[in-house]
Amino acid sequence: MKISERALNFAIKAHEGEFRKDEPDRPYILHPMIVGDILKYHNFDDNVVAAGYLHDVVENTGYSIEDISRLFGGDIASLVMTATYPTGFESWHDKRKYKIKLSKDLPVRNKAIILADQIANIEEHRIVSDKKGYIDFSNYQAGYDDQKWYIESMFDSLNFNIDESLTPLLNRFYLNIQHFFYKKDIYENEHRFNLSSAETKKILAQKEELGSLKRLLQSSKPFVIEFSNDKNTFNRNLIDICLDFFQNDGYKIKVIENKNYENKYEKEYIKDKQGLNKREINLLITYEIASNLLSELSNDQDIIILDEGIFFRLIWMRRLLENNSISKEEYVKYVNFYLFQINNFINYTVFSYTSTKNLQIKNNFEYITAMECCQKLLDGKNLFLNSNDDSELEASYRVLENLLPIMRSDYIKQLKLMIQKKGQE
Repeated sequence: MKISERALNFAIKAHEGEFRKDEPDRPYILHPMIVGDILKYHNFDDNVVAAGYLHDVVENTGYSIEDISRLFGGDIASLVMTATYPTGFESWHDKRKYKIKLSKDLPVRNKAIILADQIANIEEHRIVSDKKGYIDFSNYQAGYDDQKWYIESMFDSLNFNIDESLTPLLNRFYLNIQHFFYKKDIYENEHRFNLSSAETKKILAQKEELGSLKRLLQSSKPFVIEFSNDKNTFNRNLIDICLDFFQNDGYKIKVIENKNYENKYEKEYIKDKQGLNKREINLLITYEIASNLLSELSNDQDIIILDEGIFFRLIWMRRLLENNSISKEEYVKYVNFYLFQINNFINYTVFSYTSTKNLQIKNNFEYITAMECCQKLLDGKNLFLNSNDDSELEASYRVLENLLPIMRSDYIKQLKLMIQKKGQE
C-alpha cells in the first residue's frame, strides 16, 4: 500500500465524527481528501499527497506532530507541520500574520500543500456562496474584511520567489479570489440559461461540487434519471439540454432511447401477442426495459438517462386500472415491481405533461389520478412539469434545480459508505 493511501486511511479515522462548518452533512475528511486530490492532480510526489491528507490532523485532532513523524516519517511530518496553524497566539490575526510570514520563504513542496489547502477552502466558500446567493462567514471567527485580507495576503506570500511548478496552483488560487471577492465570472462560457446571473451561478456551482465529489468517490455506480412525457419533442429537448449541461464537464452519459412510439416496444419485445392481456403486455415491456437498464449499469457510466421507461409504464397501468381493464390485484403487482426498480436502480424521475385543458375529459381523470399515485410512490425523487407553462430552457432549469441536490445527496451518501469502509482497513 502506498504511503498516501495509509495516510488517507489514518486521516479518516482521526477526523471521524467531524463535519464542515458551512455544510454539516459533509464529513470533514472530504476537505483533506480534496487537498490530496489537488496535489495528486498536479503531479506532486506521494509524500506530498500523504501530507495533504494529513495536514489538519495535528490541528484538529488529538494527534501530535511526533505521532505523524513516528507513523509516517520525518519528511511528511515536516510538510504537515508547516501546513498547521501555530499554537501559542492569543488572537486570530496574530496567528494568521505568523502563517503569512512563514509561508513566504518555504520550499516548493511545503508551499504546494498550503496552496492546495487554500484552494480547497476558497473553492468551497465560493461554491457555498454561489449556492446561497451571498457570502456568509458567520460560522467563522472572522468576517468578510478579515477573511479577504488573510486570503489575499496568503496569495501574495505564496507567490513570492515562486517556482514554476507552483504556477498552475497559484493561477487556480488567483481565479478563485477574483470570482469570490471581485465577482469575476469563471462561468462566462456557460450562460446557456435565460435566467438571472444568481440562478445560473447556483446550478453551475452545484455541478462543480458534484464533479469534485465524483472524483473523490471514483464509483462505477451511475446516477439513473428517467424522463417520461406525453409529448415526445419536449421530452427529447429536455434530455438534449441536460446532456449538454453535464457532458461539458466530462460526465460519461448513456441515453437509453424511447421505443414507445408507433408501438416499437411491442414490435421489438413481443413477437406473439396472442393470448396476452394488456397487463401482461405492459409487464413484458417493463421487464425488457429493466433488463436493458441492468445491462448498462456496469458499463462505466456516470449518468444513465431513460427516455421513457419503467415509470411511464406505471402511468399506463394506472390508466388501465381506471378503465377497469385490469384488476386492482394486477395493478398492485406492477406497483411492487416498480417500487423495487426505483429503490434499487432509478434515482430520479421527471414527468412532463400537457395541461389537462388540452386533453379529453376522460383522459384528464386518468392523467390526474395516475400522476397523484406516482407522485406518492416516488416520494420526493421526482419533478412534475406542465409543458404548457414553461419554455424548454425554463423547464430544464427547474429539472436541474431539483435534480442536482438529489445527486449531491446520493454522492454524499456513497462517500460516507466509502469513508466508513476505508476507515476499517
